[in-house]
Amino acid sequence: MGILIASSPRSGSSCLSGLVQLHGFSLGKDVATVKDTYNEKGYFENESILNFNRSALDQIGVNVFCEEKPTESQIEKSLDFNTHLEDVFDRQFSGELFSIKDPRIAILQDLYLKVSPSSKVILLRRNSEDSAKSMQRMRGFDLSKGMAVKAVYDALLDDMRDKADCLEMSFESVLSDPVASLGTFCEWAGVELQESVVLEFIERKLVHFNESSDSNI
Repeated sequence: MGILIASSPRSGSSCLSGLVQLHGFSLGKDVATVKDTYNEKGYFENESILNFNRSALDQIGVNVFCEEKPTESQIEKSLDFNTHLEDVFDRQFSGELFSIKDPRIAILQDLYLKVSPSSKVILLRRNSEDSAKSMQRMRGFDLSKGMAVKAVYDALLDDMRDKADCLEMSFESVLSDPVASLGTFCEWAGVELQESVVLEFIERKLVHFNESSDSNI
């Protein structure tokens, strides 16, 4: 079974991906090892998936920080990459529980659900202003652009609701009540909650529960 974590950029997907991994979901063979001041624990993503997604978006002419939804023609063009994505899946995930995290999944949702129609999808939300400010600090563009990007991704997540078995989660809830949030996830995913490792992973001091910190997001 596969879990796709769909969110806007800077919405807590790295934190959630790490928690999902702790419940037995593989990140695949080529796990990214980058850690930085924005994600001190790491990004919990797959390098081959990232490379594929970046290439696909370049070829259809969409930027990850897009301010408009992809057009129908861009979506149709993305579906031409299904064989390539199937090859990536075959190399990275061998019949195991796996999870994939990358904001670009929301843009490439039709492609991903064509290649892996049985995958479950987490629709991860975060307060729009906090996401936009985090994008602003990380990328240096105007807050208004961050808000526009966030609005596009919210619309893309809304589009996914009727396409797959989806679970809505919020980053704020994961931080404020991680056991309850991950308990809901585990019931939905059919795995056992690992309460102690959840509490160990969520280090509140890394996030500080305010918009001035982006660590582990």
